[in-house]
Amino acid sequence: MPESAGVSWAQDIHTKMKRAERGECTFGPTQQDDVDQMACAPIVLELRLVDYFGVDPDDPDGEPHRRHTRLYFTEPADEPDQLLLLGLMSKCPGPVGLGEQNVHACRARDRAHEHRGRG
Repeated sequence: MPESAGVSWAQDIHTKMKRAERGECTFGPTQQDDVDQMACAPIVLELRLVDYFGVDPDDPDGEPHRRHTRLYFTEPADEPDQLLLLGLMSKCPGPVGLGEQNVHACRARDRAHEHRGRG
C-alpha cells in the first residue's frame, strides 16, 4: 500500500466521522452510500473509504490496480456511544471483490465475538 493511501484514508475517516456526528452519512448498498450492513455478518458495518491504486506482489504484470478500501466496525449494544474497529481491509472491485469482502466481514465478525468473550 502506498504511504499516500494511508494519508487519504485518515482524512476520509476523519471527514466521514464528522459527517456521522452531524447525521449526514448515508446508509445502503450502493457505492454512493457511506455505510452498509454486511449480509453475511449482520453485526458488522462497513464504512467505504477512498480507493487507491496498488501493485499486488503476486501479480506478474506488476501494474497498479484499483483497490476498494473498507473499514469494518460494530456498535456494541452494551457499550453505548462506542464504535469497535474490527478491521481496515482492501478488496478488488467487481464480483471477485465480493468474495474477498465476505471473508473480511466474517473475520470482522469473529473479532467482535472475541471482544465479547464469545470467541
